[in-house]
Amino acid sequence: MALATAILGFMTLHVAFVSEASIVQCSDRLLTVNTDPWDATSNKTIVVEARNGRAVLGYAGLAHIRGEPTSEWLVRKITAAKEPFTSFQFGGVSPVWLGDVRDRVIGGVEREFPSSQRVGRRQRLELMICGWGYPRRLRNSKRPTAFIWQLTHSGVQGARCKIRPTTRLRFRDPSRRWAIAGIGRADLLNCEAINQELLAESDPFGRDEVERSLVGAIRSVADLPGSRVGSDVMSVCLPALPPESPASFRFFRDTGVIDDRLGYTPALVSSRSVFPPAVMNSSQGFSAVFNADTPFEWEYTTETIPPWTQTGVRTLSVQMGKRYDP
Repeated sequence: MALATAILGFMTLHVAFVSEASIVQCSDRLLTVNTDPWDATSNKTIVVEARNGRAVLGYAGLAHIRGEPTSEWLVRKITAAKEPFTSFQFGGVSPVWLGDVRDRVIGGVEREFPSSQRVGRRQRLELMICGWGYPRRLRNSKRPTAFIWQLTHSGVQGARCKIRPTTRLRFRDPSRRWAIAGIGRADLLNCEAINQELLAESDPFGRDEVERSLVGAIRSVADLPGSRVGSDVMSVCLPALPPESPASFRFFRDTGVIDDRLGYTPALVSSRSVFPPAVMNSSQGFSAVFNADTPFEWEYTTETIPPWTQTGVRTLSVQMGKRYDP
């Protein structure tokens, strides 16, 4: 007699705003296992500085692959590493290209994800990759291109990843067009309300207005009974031209749930270094600058909202996810 298989739904939400001038992707940080809260401060976001572009990746679905937190598993696949990164690493990392990010993730998901499913229970996996692709030379006829890749795998052994049609927007500042996409509990997301809220801005809106709309949308879903979406939100902002405008991480903490005076950063991968997810006791002030004075220079700033008055020594330390052994 064949065993019935329960198909589990998503319990997280990623929302991306992609325009001709900038990209903002937000996600909740609550991780659940078997519908129960498992890790309230987990990392579901990975940022990649590739040789030919930059991207932010989020996932929804199975929280662990072969017992390893999915975010850490994805970092290993992107970098082709055999062991997880447990500390900040400078050097010793192979060059990463945008095509590597897509192809290595798809290959790893198709090989290893189905075998991580529990008998009688099957969960899909969704991934969203938003970013900028750079031409070999920046000039009027060859500008950076914003894109959205959305990948889905059913969890069935032997199945292939499905790739949804991608959004592509050529760089223009100020921007005249944008797209909004979501994965996970996107069925509860009101994209039209986000669009109308942004259109109602009297002045040209920027990152602050976009983040306010996206964070508000995620928290509205989190308030719905049974959504199992968290109210602490991680936001990543990727401008098109790194040397001219630093990218940023913003952690929006819900002080109505817990006020632990901590902030978080997502995993960060470049062609020369890897930063695992980190926890910081400072609400702002940390910044990372790599490959200074080279064509591949980039900088990230960190901030926690709402901020607080800093006392004592500021610290930034690696925070690994909780493993799961069924």
